[in-house]
Amino acid sequence: MATESYDENDGVRERCVKLWDVATSQSVATLLRGLDSAFTQLEFNPNGKTVAYSDEKRVRIWDAATGTHIFTLSNPRGRISSIQFNLLGTKLAAGDGVRILAQ
Repeated sequence: MATESYDENDGVRERCVKLWDVATSQSVATLLRGLDSAFTQLEFNPNGKTVAYSDEKRVRIWDAATGTHIFTLSNPRGRISSIQFNLLGTKLAAGDGVRILAQ
């Protein structure tokens, strides 16, 4: 499970995503430190190597192991309402409720 959270880093409180072990209720990793806005959806790639999250106007892809930012897709017309990896994890679709933005 993943949740949006805040974490202290060198005395600075910053927004991040925490991964949790559902069986033990323990935090197992902190990813995506320094987010500048709340995410609306988070999707793990089936291969487990990347994670995508959408916020108000963009989708960001991150390396799940290192938290390194890989790519950003922006939507200047409005909010991204849905993101989904295909079953092979080779494509990511993003839509705003009216059209597919990228695939």
